[in-house]
Amino acid sequence: MHPFKHLTLRKDQKMKVLLIGGSGNISPAIVRELQKTGHDVTVFNRGHYPVEGTRQIIGDRNQSKAFVEEMRQHTFDCVIDQICFSASQAQDLVDAFAGRVGQLVFCSTVNTYIAPAPSYPVIEETPIGADVRFEYAYQKVLCEKLLEEAATKGAFPLTIVRPGATYNDTSTPIAFVGDGLGLLYRIREKKPVIVLGDGSTLWGYTHRDDVGKAIAHTVGNKKTYGQGYTIASMEVMTWEQIYTSIADAMDVGMPDFVHVPYDLLDKVLGVENSWNTLNFRFNNIYDNSKAMRDLDYSYTISWGEGAKRMVKTQQNLGNISAAHEHPQYDEMVLKIRKAYNTLSL
Repeated sequence: MHPFKHLTLRKDQKMKVLLIGGSGNISPAIVRELQKTGHDVTVFNRGHYPVEGTRQIIGDRNQSKAFVEEMRQHTFDCVIDQICFSASQAQDLVDAFAGRVGQLVFCSTVNTYIAPAPSYPVIEETPIGADVRFEYAYQKVLCEKLLEEAATKGAFPLTIVRPGATYNDTSTPIAFVGDGLGLLYRIREKKPVIVLGDGSTLWGYTHRDDVGKAIAHTVGNKKTYGQGYTIASMEVMTWEQIYTSIADAMDVGMPDFVHVPYDLLDKVLGVENSWNTLNFRFNNIYDNSKAMRDLDYSYTISWGEGAKRMVKTQQNLGNISAAHEHPQYDEMVLKIRKAYNTLSL
């Protein structure tokens, strides 16, 4: 019998928590909330970005044997894994922590739910089963199944969190062609902006401060054992509305939108278009009531406010002016508009 078999944790109990990751998009907000509530936080990462106020174990998550051996030298009440992206890494978690931890929190993704969903909003009971071609999401599905099987056999109490599209003040927006900085540049310069489909697909963004706080509230929370939680935007916006908010933050007026079907972009961009084909073209509408109930999740930073923060940060860094646009962008716009004109009756 492992030492945590009969462990009873109160939600407010101070615990030894290991965060695997610690310096990425969501992790700093988790650390802040855990420290705020008095938990003893250790982070495991490659050591490039020290995390203030934490103990640090330096190592490489991709070095399987070394990772497992290192983890077995330590004891924690709760482990949160933010950087498990493959079934083999999930197996490393089982090998390292089965019978040795009071709770395992696995950060998955809303992309594990089947798309398009059978109905909206997506709830936790919506089946998971990402397209095998969508490698990121498909591997997360395999991770969930492997960890759930281990938990069923008594390895550890498991909590799964599935964040939606999450950003922070230093992020850039999703771009259908090229990268986010290039998109910010085009919007600022009032250049045509390609939008997937007719621009009416519904999407949402959530600031990492809100997501991280909710994830931190899984720690020692017995309600979450054996449960999965969607943590996503409470604003539902079209892609045009999302980009218009960025233009508003720049005070440059309405963007000049160019609508392009995803299958046409496939012909031009090939594999570069895979996230458009397998993800961005589908509606992302989620019910967050379970996370609100059990994790005290609240959506406190609107996309309008978040867009302002993002734009201000990138402007202050000089990154927008230095952005590199996709080399085919303007040529694609010209050809698409020419084709539309040719087809006009």
